Amino acid sequence: MQIKLTKTLTERDSDLLFRWRERVFPEEGRKIHWSEPEWHLVAYNRERNPVAHLGYSGFTIGLDQGRQQAVVGVGGVVVRPEQQGKNIPLKLFDHLHSSPHALEISNTFTLFCPLRLGSYYQRHGYQPFTGEFTFMQGAVATTTEDFMFMYRGADFSTRIIELNNEPW
Repeated sequence: MQIKLTKTLTERDSDLLFRWRERVFPEEGRKIHWSEPEWHLVAYNRERNPVAHLGYSGFTIGLDQGRQQAVVGVGGVVVRPEQQGKNIPLKLFDHLHSSPHALEISNTFTLFCPLRLGSYYQRHGYQPFTGEFTFMQGAVATTTEDFMFMYRGADFSTRIIELNNEPW
């Protein structure tokens, strides 16, 4: 398996990874407008076909008391159905967490996930934020009870996290 970092996905890779988007990504997230990843980690098999994806971008989040924190926002984690159960996301996360490129942005990694997937991401070293968080949908700061904000690397001993953009 080879993992490559790219700024853009080819049309072919995008089609092979995301054509079943409606079945892969959670229904509860379809009503949310999501940020597009700036960077893509793509895992390829021996035949050079894409089998998994993890997207990320740099963001700045607001913490209570007016503090700001740079973070790497992780999203678009997907594995082709026939490749599931092979620990490919673990390889992508390990690659990301040790990547000089990502670590230039921040050593704090964050993601949004449906509540039901929280324990899965905890196995990758993420912990749930237990305070209040808001994110933008259009010009409106909003919340959701369907998703949780998770982080790795920083100690968010804060009560409030505000995103000035769409979630990732």
